[in-house]
Amino acid sequence: MKLMVEAFAFYPTIAKVLTSIILAIFSYFSQRHFTFKVEK
Repeated sequence: MKLMVEAFAFYPTIAKVLTSIILAIFSYFSQRHFTFKVEK
């Protein structure tokens, strides 16, 4: 978030929303591949 605000000149609120969305997507795919993996 700090990178978005300082380097890319985003407003803090927009940077927080984008960071939350990116982390939610990353968390979803991480959990999908590790937590719900079915061993064959």
